[in-house]
Amino acid sequence: MAGVRAIDYFTKGFPSIAGVKWFNLSVLVITPALSLYGLFRVPILSKSVVWSAVYYIFSMVGITAGYHRLWSHRSYVASYPLRLRAPREITERDL
Repeated sequence: MAGVRAIDYFTKGFPSIAGVKWFNLSVLVITPALSLYGLFRVPILSKSVVWSAVYYIFSMVGITAGYHRLWSHRSYVASYPLRLRAPREITERDL
C-alpha cells in the first residue's frame, strides 16, 4: 500500500457519495442519543423492564417467523427489494 491511502484501498469499487442524507443521519444519531438521555435521566421501573423484555421477545419471534414463512414455505410473495437479497438459485428452486 505504498503511496495509496488506506481509505482508498478499502473503498475501491464502492460508489461515490453524492451528499449527506440528513434525515437518515439524524435518525441514526438522535435515536441512540435519546436512549442514553433516558437511561441516565429517567428512573428504571420494574414494569418497564418486564415490558421491554416481553416486547423484545415478541418482536424477535415475529421477525423470525416471518422470514421462516417467507423463505421456507413460500406462503406469501416477497416485495421486489426482498427478492433481490437472496441468490436466484436458492429462492427459485423446486422444493
